[in-house]
Amino acid sequence: MIRRLGRTSEQDGWASVGGMAELHDLTALEQGAAVAAGEVSSAELVEHYLERIDRLDGPDGVGAFVTVTAEQARERALAGGSAPGDGPLRGVPTAIKDLNLTAGVRTTFGSAAYDDFVPEVSDGVVQLMGADGNTDRGTVKDGTLVFRLGTLVRQQ
Repeated sequence: MIRRLGRTSEQDGWASVGGMAELHDLTALEQGAAVAAGEVSSAELVEHYLERIDRLDGPDGVGAFVTVTAEQARERALAGGSAPGDGPLRGVPTAIKDLNLTAGVRTTFGSAAYDDFVPEVSDGVVQLMGADGNTDRGTVKDGTLVFRLGTLVRQQ
């Protein structure tokens, strides 16, 4: 039974299927606690989210992901969630904003001008997330390049 904040889904009456919580209904911290407690594996979380991305994010769907790194996510999940970190989100799949450099993963900054850009290094945010044991599953869309470079604010 997946628990939510120390209580079962039956006690709180929140979304469940057959008395079991849907994994995506849990917060990231609750998912991390479930992984740590052995109630669910990082690999199960990855497959759950990859199925949701496939079902909801396709060409006629939400369109939130720029790049889905399914194989990378599966490999990291099978390796125990990631690098040596032991943080509260260890093994929890995480989407990376398309403004963050992620080594070996297409990063467009929300602009067609960078449609084929694949950085060789990851930025500090991505490195810290990996050190904490996150399993990334891809990059998600942003606004346009202008938001990355900054915007002018008119004085009033």
